[in-house]
Amino acid sequence: MRRTAIDKRLQQARAAVRRVLVMEPDSLDASMLMCLLSEASYLAVLVGGLAELVTRTTQHETHAVLVGEGTHGATGHQVCEQLRGGGYRGPLILLSRLRDPAVRAAALSRGADDFVVKPYDPHELVARIQAVARRSFLSDRLATGDVIRVGDAELAISEMRFTGHGRPPVYLTPTEMRLLECLMRNRAITITRDRLIDRAWPDDLLAASNRIDVYIARLRKKIEVDPMHPEYIQTVRGLGYVFRERAAEPMLNTHTAATSRGGRAIIASANPA
Repeated sequence: MRRTAIDKRLQQARAAVRRVLVMEPDSLDASMLMCLLSEASYLAVLVGGLAELVTRTTQHETHAVLVGEGTHGATGHQVCEQLRGGGYRGPLILLSRLRDPAVRAAALSRGADDFVVKPYDPHELVARIQAVARRSFLSDRLATGDVIRVGDAELAISEMRFTGHGRPPVYLTPTEMRLLECLMRNRAITITRDRLIDRAWPDDLLAASNRIDVYIARLRKKIEVDPMHPEYIQTVRGLGYVFRERAAEPMLNTHTAATSRGGRAIIASANPA
């Protein structure tokens, strides 16, 4: 019973990161979409209007937005303009029964990432959501820079290389790089195991929480001077992990003076023995 409860909380927490907003005027289509997304382990949220949709994309992390053509009297390209104008930069997919190429072209040119014609195959729609989300993630990563620096730590993403204090540069595996990138981009912020799972294995719905612990241990062996007493990747018990800037080495609490006697330099401490 306890294991079942833990698994359920894990699924809910991971779904929260994979939130999909749905705005669909057809009630039957909306119900089918909600069921489809839930079965695919997404947290599907049905919104009632364009204003609410724009607000939700600014308040919560959103994995994707699905919009039915003709929602509340707005055309698809009008919805695109409102969302993009409101600052939403994530995946946006339009669903429509219109087969006119001009309509599709107008939507894509105004900010839609994909245009799916109804009726659609449920498995294909889920695959399209995943594909658009992957492209969006890669685009964001390129836009935010190829090198991340936190204090004396540096992650070169394109080379998958980490450089830190007291150790020569080390090269990372793709999974190690994704985990470390997530931690370093969110420096000093605790990242839950579930969010790290979503970043490292976005399409693996069966990834276990303890897999993160294994990879964190590997990362510490590579980047920490003393993996048993890590300075960069620190554990937040019961929550996850946080990447912190390495603390500066303490200054010696002594005052020294140098004098010259017979050509020799003598160092004397001002502190009593």
